[in-house]
This record gives sequence, C-alpha cells and structure tokens, in this order.
Amino acid sequence: MALLLTMVFGCFLFLQPGHFNVPATVDPLLQICITGIGGLLALPLFLPSAHHTGWHPASLLKVLALPKTPQQWVPLLLLLSILCHCTGQALLLYSLGLHLAVPFPSWTDVACLSALLPLLLAILLLPSQPLPTEKRLHIVLDGLMIMVAAITLSWYFILGPSILQEAAPMTAQIVSIAYPLDVLFLVFCLLFLVLRTNDQTIRPVVLLLSLGLASLTVSYSIFGYQLLHHRFHPGEMLEVGWMLGYLLLGLAARAMQVRMRSTGVRTTVPALVFPQRGPEHGFASPLLWRSLLPYLLIPPVILLLVGASYFEGNEALEPGVYLGAITLVGLLVIRQIFTVRATVGQNQALCLMQQDLRRTNEALKLANEQLCALNQLRDQFVANVNHELRTPLTQVDGYLELLSEYQGRIDERTQATFLKHAREGSQELLLLINTILDALRITSETEPPHLELVALRQVVQAVCEQFPQQGEQGSRLRVELPASLVVKADQRYLRQILRNLLSNALKYSPPETCVTIGAQMVDHAGSSRVRIWVQDAGPGIPPEEQALLFQKFVRLKRDLSGPVRGTGLGLYLCKQLVEAMNGEIWVESSGNKGEGSCFSFTLRVQS
Repeated sequence: MALLLTMVFGCFLFLQPGHFNVPATVDPLLQICITGIGGLLALPLFLPSAHHTGWHPASLLKVLALPKTPQQWVPLLLLLSILCHCTGQALLLYSLGLHLAVPFPSWTDVACLSALLPLLLAILLLPSQPLPTEKRLHIVLDGLMIMVAAITLSWYFILGPSILQEAAPMTAQIVSIAYPLDVLFLVFCLLFLVLRTNDQTIRPVVLLLSLGLASLTVSYSIFGYQLLHHRFHPGEMLEVGWMLGYLLLGLAARAMQVRMRSTGVRTTVPALVFPQRGPEHGFASPLLWRSLLPYLLIPPVILLLVGASYFEGNEALEPGVYLGAITLVGLLVIRQIFTVRATVGQNQALCLMQQDLRRTNEALKLANEQLCALNQLRDQFVANVNHELRTPLTQVDGYLELLSEYQGRIDERTQATFLKHAREGSQELLLLINTILDALRITSETEPPHLELVALRQVVQAVCEQFPQQGEQGSRLRVELPASLVVKADQRYLRQILRNLLSNALKYSPPETCVTIGAQMVDHAGSSRVRIWVQDAGPGIPPEEQALLFQKFVRLKRDLSGPVRGTGLGLYLCKQLVEAMNGEIWVESSGNKGEGSCFSFTLRVQS
C-alpha cells in the first residue's frame, strides 16, 4: 500500500494536471494526507490481541495515559516526527492557499528540521543486545569511517559552499547549513540503527526504519544541493522521497506496536518489551554486507580527492577534502589493525579448541580402550567363574543326589565317603566365593590397613593349620623362619596373602614334594625389611607370562584346559594387599618343569 500511494503521488507530480499553479497548492495537501496515513499507522489503534483472535479498537487517550517502558515510547516518537513534517507541510499549504509569499527560511523549515530529534530518540530507545568491548570498538570505527566520508563529500558539495556563501542573510545561511547537517544527522541515525540494533525480534522494524531513513537521506541531500544552487521548486519529484520516508516510519511504528502486542506485553506493566540476552551468549558474526559497509564511501572520497587536486575548483574547500581523506585513511589503518588482531585472536582460539578437541579425543580413545579391556576382563571372568563354580557345584550336587537315591541301601562308610566329597566341594566353592568377594572388597575399600606388630611365626603356623594335616599334605608344608621375627602388618591381610600363596603352591606341586615357607631380614631400598617367600616344586611359570601374573582374571595358558582350577584373582588379591601395607611382591621362576617357582613379598619391620 505504501508503494501504491507513493506511485500515485509520483504520477501526479510528473503529469501535473490542471492549471499551472494547481500542483503547488495540491502538493502540500497530498503530502499531508498521505503522510497522515503513516501517522494513523503509528497510533495504537486496531491492534491484534495477544490472547484473542481478530482486531480490537482501543481508546487512544487511555493508551497514551498508561505508564510506558522506554521501548513503548518508540511508536509515539515516530508519530511525533511524522506530525512535525505534517505541520511543516500544513504551514506551507496555508501560505500557498492565501497566496502569500513563502520566505526562506520560514516556519515550514523549522517544523521539518525539528522532525529529526524525536526520530533519533526513537532509534536510541530501540532494544539492543549488550555487545562485547571488541564488537563495540569495531562498530565505533565503522561508524566514524562512514561519517568522515559523508562529511567530506558533504563539505565539498553542500556544507562547505553553504558556509562560504556571503550573499545570503544570516538566518538563511543558518538554515542552509542546517539542511546538510540534517543529512549528516540522518546518516548518523541510519548507521546507529544498522550497526547497533542487532535484536532479531525486531528485524521488520529495523528494516522499515532503515528504508525510511535512506529515503529521507537521499531526498534531503538532493534538496540541500538544489537549495544551494537555487534550483528547488515546490511540486517536484523530490517530494516523493519525503513522503515515502515518513510513510515507512509510520509502518515501522505499526510493526513495533504489533510486535509488542503479539508477544503479550501489556502497556500497564512497566517491564522490558523484549528479553535481553547477556554478553555471555556471544554476539553473532556480522553479515558480509555489514562488514563491507565502511568501505562503501572510500572510492567516492578518493575520486573527490583526485578531482580536487587536478581540476580547478573552490580552493577554500580543498583543505577540508585533504583533512577528511587523511582522517579516513587513518581510521582505515586502525580498523585493519584491530581486524588483524581479531583474526589472530580467533586463530589462537581455534588452535586452543583443536587442542582441547585432540585431548578430548585422546581421553575418549583411552576410555574406549579401558572399556574394551574391562569387557575382555568381564568375559574372562565369566568364563573362569563359570568353569570354576560349576565343578564344585557338580561335585556337591552329584554326591548329595547319590545319597538321596541310595538312602538306606548303602553302608555308613560309603555314606561318610559321599558326605566327605560333598563337603570338600562345598569348601572349595566357599573358597572361590571368598576370593571373589575379597577382590571386590579390596578394589572398593577406602580405609587404610590397620598396621601393628605381628609375630610372623605364629601367623604362619596358624595359616598352615587351616590346611589338612592328615595324609600326605600334612608333611608337605615346611616352615623355615626364626621364632623372634616381628613385622609391622595388618594381621588379616597377612593371613589372606599366606593362604592364597600356600593354596597355589600346594595345587601346582606334585604330591611327593614339599612347599617351603621362609623369611629373612634384607636391606631393601635403603631400609630394613623382612622378605617372606613361598617356594614350590611345580612346573614353573614361563618368563613371558610373569608380567601379567598379578593382574585380574589372569591364568596361565596351560591352566585353561588343565586340571588345576582357579578364578585368576588370588595373586591379584595378594598384590593389592601387599601394596596396601607398603610392600612389594614378585615371582622368580625359570619356567622349567620341576624347578618350581618362588613367590616373595616384603614387609616393614619394627622401627
């Protein structure tokens, strides 16, 4: 609709129907009517409700009397700017209607020039997001570059000649200077609007205001140039730009009203119209056209500088051109310095992000490897436990089933034999379960061991008594340690270590051989320690498998299909218990069959 009204007014001015002085009279009237439509659009009338469908009229006086937030003053200030222009055109219409001479300057000029102050206030009150210091500095430099270029061009073509003209009266000279300053003021408002206001929620408002300011800037620039050279006459196509500019301002005010009403913001609540995001959310990267905007007026300034230097003109204007060009070059250099610094900073930030990403990937890779290792341990544990638990369970279940099936038909000796085998299976099962629980307890235990002075011989003898003493195994344990030897250890831990080592030694040693338990004082790492060892006569341990022997669920390859059962947790448990008491444990074996293995660990002595 705005474009249609503008085209109708432009056609009227181009064709100029009727008597030769009719357009001069009708032109202000049409401007008042069409620009008044923009004023009606700026009023808060027939706005959509936030909670209901349709359009609802509102009392204008009631709306104007309600308290307002800063952003809610924007439509009213735009309306005031439109009214100022309409007032100027009404004064012009009054003079033309009474066939009065229109002097220069007149009250029409004052009314039209005063329309810019509420326009600036409206732009200042638009909501904007907080900007980081670096972005604020870039905006200031971009605005200074464009303003310096605009001032330089205006100085040579409009502002400078208006100041230097001598024939005009003082008031006429002041108003003549006011119009080019008005153009610079509009350029400043346009820059301030485009560069500062970055809230995406009011993009239609910003677009309409930018188009309106651009139309007014072009129109007032042409008007100032024509006024300087006495070529302006009322009723020309130039006035289409004024009418279009103020009509777009009315549409911008309407868009602001609709936006506030659609977001459910009520004018009775003094709250912010739009939510503001803090600087921690960052600032979006500028568009390409916004980045190139400061360079837009550099080519015209360069051409102006070349023309002022090599062609004849007003020599009084040349120093201003030189000063403007030098200032523009200086601002350009400063801007490039900050741009390079920002680029270097972004590259450094990118490098840091890449390093963080690399470290994160390495951590993920390590975690993945650990998970794979844990999965393998789980599978190995399930396989070992499945085999080791099934054997004693099968033994217990089998003998109990025989007792139940042949109850009353077998003698007491056979029953005792069956019960003995079932009890051995249950004891073996209990030992396996205790080993697994001890390993889990050591892994999750956070309390330190209770270290105390312990008589080593007494603890060894107590552990040896837990193994069967009758038959062949009773003579297989040989103790070789002094009776007065005392160590500093947790008695519970020490018993568990000796029990696991002796159990393994008896399982792997042939029935006709002995298992030796010994101890002696040694100098270990510059301090006196007690070395305790368990020597068996088993098949030995290959050197390539000794490094993995004290890990979880590790069993020798020959044992996976052999008759010796185990969970692979006994030596791991011994290592954890010894290290908890600040000791060390190791194995010595050549791997040759019949030479056996010697498991040794150290403990502190009485200090």
